[in-house]
Amino acid sequence: MAWHLLNFHHKNDGADDERSMKTHVVHTDLMHPLIHELDKIRGYRLKRTRICDEMWMDHGGACIVTAPKVTIDDLGFKWETWCDEVGEFHNRLSRMPERAFKGGLTYFKMHSRYSALVLTPMQRDIMLEALKRAEPKALDDHEAFMKIWRVRNVDEPKKTFDAEAAD
Repeated sequence: MAWHLLNFHHKNDGADDERSMKTHVVHTDLMHPLIHELDKIRGYRLKRTRICDEMWMDHGGACIVTAPKVTIDDLGFKWETWCDEVGEFHNRLSRMPERAFKGGLTYFKMHSRYSALVLTPMQRDIMLEALKRAEPKALDDHEAFMKIWRVRNVDEPKKTFDAEAAD
């Protein structure tokens, strides 16, 4: 059994680029019901699919690209996010209502800005436990990083390039 990355485009959207795309990462167990749900019922067409062994999720917006990251691999693939977002993903996933496909198969869908992770109830429980375990260290790593970042970028005077001095 494997994880799959599925890219969907909205059928009514003439754009055929990344802007109209909805990306989902889903285990083989839920792949066909998800394709049916999004393609046949919701109006999205499957554009491409591939086996997936890693996924990045974040909430979008401004970020510091050198900020620390968390990697969770308890589900059989590498899931990553920023350290400061672990708690939010844990809170959202723990409060998320269970959904059901037309055939009755239940699942959870955790969204980020550009993608969604689709989980069986058992996979959700595994992910919740992994996020809970990762959260204390993630918060410590983020705070340590921010202390260094603030000193380097806020507390020290800015150094500017002096063209005359360079000559």
